[in-house]
Amino acid sequence: MTKYDEYWELRLGDQSKGTLLRNVLEALGFVYAGPNSFSGLSGLRHEFEAIGSNDRNILLVAGGAEKDRGVECELNPRQRMKEWRDQALLSALDVQNALLHEGLIVEIMFFHNVAYGYSLPFGEWAKRGISSTEAIQGWMADYKLPSDIELFCVLPRQEIEQLSNQELANVAQSVGASFLSLDDFAKEDLSTIVKAHANSDTDESIKIILKRSRLYQYFAPPTDELVLSAYDISRRKDRDLAKQIYDAARELGHPPAENILVPSADFNDPIETAKELEKHKYISFEHRVELTESGVRATQIIRKTAQGSSVIRALKALNLDKVVEAIIRATKGE
Repeated sequence: MTKYDEYWELRLGDQSKGTLLRNVLEALGFVYAGPNSFSGLSGLRHEFEAIGSNDRNILLVAGGAEKDRGVECELNPRQRMKEWRDQALLSALDVQNALLHEGLIVEIMFFHNVAYGYSLPFGEWAKRGISSTEAIQGWMADYKLPSDIELFCVLPRQEIEQLSNQELANVAQSVGASFLSLDDFAKEDLSTIVKAHANSDTDESIKIILKRSRLYQYFAPPTDELVLSAYDISRRKDRDLAKQIYDAARELGHPPAENILVPSADFNDPIETAKELEKHKYISFEHRVELTESGVRATQIIRKTAQGSSVIRALKALNLDKVVEAIIRATKGE
């Protein structure tokens, strides 16, 4: 839980939001198709911020209630974020189930188009007699941001509790979805990622930003982190799980990438990677997951990232439903 006596609220306009999502989806290897709506199994029609396609995969970007500030201005931040979460979950799961019946591999990305508690030095500027309007304009000019990006200052009468992005990310992970928020980007990132890119250098810069935020690892997970996460989450400890989780990831359109924890092992050989993880005592096939001092930190990072969501999807593909259901219940506090 995060608390603020006052907070700044940053959000993108439609044009900047569309540019950001186009850049993100194309950097992830998807063909961007803009916003659209689909009917779910319930018969309800749901709007999505963007649609992407890649071979057999379709990516649905669920925005949710946060996109319309005017309608929600009477709700406090926690109420607004809970409303966003509930609407995004309903849209994603309802339409995902409908498209799965059509034989498509469906990816879900939850996109939160708001950054709360934005840290900016307006207090220092105020001491120099610079108004909020002038300060915002100067900040946007410094970072060369488009004019449809808005920054609001809210001064509540009492302290406001907020949902943190980690809570929202955990909800996304519980259903095997990836999660993207404006809070995932540093201020200097925005100037790159909201610009239309027309050259490979800019595209590579966006990929670097996505890798740093660990969104990229959801779509191309390092083999060792994929395998380690699978052993950490699953009750199975047999070595066969290494190849099965690797094959399931590829089948879902998430081809594993270079190893991070054991770079000397061939990432195209999941069994060799698993043996190397065992050799370094990251895992133990005989009893339970065992981690070295450095491994504890690594696993905590793995569990809290979008890449971890791809493991849950792969476990579902292996029909380990009871394991996945237990994870979802634990995540939701049931």
